Amino acid sequence: MRWNKQGWTDGVSVFTNREEGNLDELSSLGHFLKGSSATLGFNKIRDSCQVIQQYGHKLTVEGADEPDEKVCLEKIADALKKAKADTETLLQKIHIFFNTTEEDDKKE
Repeated sequence: MRWNKQGWTDGVSVFTNREEGNLDELSSLGHFLKGSSATLGFNKIRDSCQVIQQYGHKLTVEGADEPDEKVCLEKIADALKKAKADTETLLQKIHIFFNTTEEDDKKE
């Protein structure tokens, strides 16, 4: 599953940039993952990526300024946790639907 591999690579980048406090890169990755998720209809993941994108720009989800970088990083951390949980649930459903396992993903 290529989306899974790309999502994993970009997900690692999001976690790395969050730890480094790189809000611009987090916003960019959030935007990219939001588009990929939306295209595939993964709406819960898309919504979490929207939060990452917005707070990466130091904006609330409603578009108001959020000047406190610590608040932005906390909101991004919360969105990452939700996106990770939603991704795990989604992958379980995909494996059931296609009658595959995580080991099958590693074969590609």
